[in-house]
Amino acid sequence: MTAVRERATTVVPRGRIVAFFVLVAACWGTLLAAMPQATGDPVLITTSPGSTEVVKSPGHVLLTFDRPVPAGLATVRILDPDGSQVVHERPVHPAGRDDTISVPMPKERHEGTYAVAWTLPSSGLQPISGSFTFDVSYRIDPEGVPDIETTHDPVLAAVHLTARAAAVVALVLLTGLAVFVAWNGTTRRARRWVKATWWVSAGATVVALLSFGPYAAWAPLRDAFDPRLLSGALASDAGGALLARLYVLVPATLGLAQLMTSPPAATAGERRLRVAAVLGCATALLATWPLAGPPLVLAADVAVLALVAVPVGWLVLSRRWAAVVLLAATAAGVVLLPGGHVPGQPPAALRNQVAPTRLAYDTGKPGGQGAVDLVLIPTATRLDAHVSVLNDDVSVTAVLTAAGRTVPLPLHHAGTGHWAGSAAVPERGRWELALTLRAADGSTQTIPQPIDVR
Repeated sequence: MTAVRERATTVVPRGRIVAFFVLVAACWGTLLAAMPQATGDPVLITTSPGSTEVVKSPGHVLLTFDRPVPAGLATVRILDPDGSQVVHERPVHPAGRDDTISVPMPKERHEGTYAVAWTLPSSGLQPISGSFTFDVSYRIDPEGVPDIETTHDPVLAAVHLTARAAAVVALVLLTGLAVFVAWNGTTRRARRWVKATWWVSAGATVVALLSFGPYAAWAPLRDAFDPRLLSGALASDAGGALLARLYVLVPATLGLAQLMTSPPAATAGERRLRVAAVLGCATALLATWPLAGPPLVLAADVAVLALVAVPVGWLVLSRRWAAVVLLAATAAGVVLLPGGHVPGQPPAALRNQVAPTRLAYDTGKPGGQGAVDLVLIPTATRLDAHVSVLNDDVSVTAVLTAAGRTVPLPLHHAGTGHWAGSAAVPERGRWELALTLRAADGSTQTIPQPIDVR
């Protein structure tokens, strides 16, 4: 008889197991469908007109990156030969090219040198920027480089960062409260806290999403409803993660509503199953906090938040102060842990990118003439290379040489006219990149390019 009783306290009806499994699967399925893939930081690989190129009268300036970029969050400024700023509007994507941003040149164009400056938010929201020049008809030294504002509106920064922190702290508290209810059953106090934290989490996420565009694009708060900034925010990794959180809230809220209206668990097995379901859904929500970070970092961050959440919910409903301390620690974690709103800066080579170097080539046969844009990002241990071939019929290979040593630099075809690759550099110093271009008829030319690896 005792054995039968013990078994009755642990057995859970199969239908409830299936229901809880479906709920968790719905939350994670929504997350995987809605969460953007981490694309990393963009690298400018080619421009039109090219850097220092002499052209007749371009109608647009195009900047092409090695991956899709949110045009609405980019800023491009152009100075004409007289030093007047001639472009103030936000860039757009040319039709069908989400890796390229375009700004129109003014209708009245003067002969001489134009200076271009651009900036984009990195995956960590630090500005990636660069500049280059091109010449209309002939060269006249420009007056300088256009200035781009990279200081946040203090009101906007306060609104956005507070909303981001409040949303995550509320999610953590909501997780802890739901775990408490799953184990002990609901109370009037628990219902009040759950409703309040749900509204704070959802409302703060909406505010963070609306303010993300101007925050990332260095615009004022009044531009929060600018459709270009909003579309740019939704197209970015970080903005997409905030939107994914709102999507995941839908099945999670349905499950939470069911939990809050159900009688207390009848068996220990059902208690454990309810807690597992709460944590399964909660981790899907908490996974949107690191903003599309690397998988290992994301898993560590979610684990930390979940570990904090369980005691926080218990202590809040028990009216303990140690709760205040844990909430403060959670808020600090939002600021300091990887993936929060003050993440590590991207490498210096990305923060201030050197303009692509345009190199002319001639293999000596018809169809073997053209140019390439070369981008090199050297570090102490590695060299990343991007080659944009303006003639699509040419293939590219590369090797590094120094003092009789040869290091292959394998390049793969990364897109139309785009070749990319990297090589480990065994030591610092002066190296030479030998870039070999092969035309369709088999004729070749090798172009040497010196590099300082520091």
